[in-house]
Amino acid sequence: MAISCACGLSEKKENQYGNTVLNCACLCGYLKLAKSLIEGGCDRNAVDNYGNNCLINASGHGLIEIVKYLIGVGFDKNWRSKNDGFSAINGASHYGHLEVVKYLVSVGANPKEKDNNGFSPILYASRYGHLEVVKYLKSIGCDVNSKQKDNANCIYFASLNGHLEVVKYLVSVGGNPNEKDNNGISPIHCASQNGHLDVVEYFISIGVNPDTKSNYGWSPIIIASANGHLELVKYLIQCGCNKNDKTSDYDTPLHYAATKGQYEVVEYLVSICANLSDKNKDGKTPLDYAKEKQNENENYRKIINLLVQSGAQ
Repeated sequence: MAISCACGLSEKKENQYGNTVLNCACLCGYLKLAKSLIEGGCDRNAVDNYGNNCLINASGHGLIEIVKYLIGVGFDKNWRSKNDGFSAINGASHYGHLEVVKYLVSVGANPKEKDNNGFSPILYASRYGHLEVVKYLKSIGCDVNSKQKDNANCIYFASLNGHLEVVKYLVSVGGNPNEKDNNGISPIHCASQNGHLDVVEYFISIGVNPDTKSNYGWSPIIIASANGHLELVKYLIQCGCNKNDKTSDYDTPLHYAATKGQYEVVEYLVSICANLSDKNKDGKTPLDYAKEKQNENENYRKIINLLVQSGAQ
């Protein structure tokens, strides 16, 4: 094995991700092979195409015995990828490996360390719905209102991905459901974007304003309409949201539904008497936008027919 390493085996790129033999051994949980490679002098500092070393990759895959071994032979528990500042504890939190997170903390890894994009372990765990990891990180003092570089917090990312139980927990321990990022986007906007009706219902039940606007005047109903989330649009209307709400450019829910080819949303908005002829700052109506895209797919042609039959000019 030492001869193999001396001959450059450890430098050989084994796949399109740039992993060396050692990195592959660690990724696959082959502890004996990893030991032999390291003892044989293979380059322990090799990184893959993403700038991640063996410890980061093993942590992200939840391979606790590999992680313990690498720490034991001197790998830096707080080593950060040169590409994006990603660390082992970020990897373990990202993929929900609680045992690895706890172990790394026990040997001195920084649970509050942020990568180059401002993501901390608790932000990663919240984003990907790992409730037990979130709870553990909170229990050791991590901030549930931690923000990344665009000032988006934990609840923001949990909402974006529809992780209702994480959202509820974060709110219960002091997370701010009304916090906005640099563009004025709040968690209820995020939930509306991806159609997470249960998250939106929860927010409204605790007093979050369903008419809150982003910096560009986007409200939840406009976002839901643009993305074709019919049941969410109906719910927001039931909550008293304005079917003719306008962005800063005077675009309405109907403008965006027509622009994006969301026929069912257009049909519903027409059925509740949304204004058909409202013009935005460019002087365009929903019908104008549908006509511009009529050659893209059948939905736009159906929208044109519906709007014309309903009296749109």
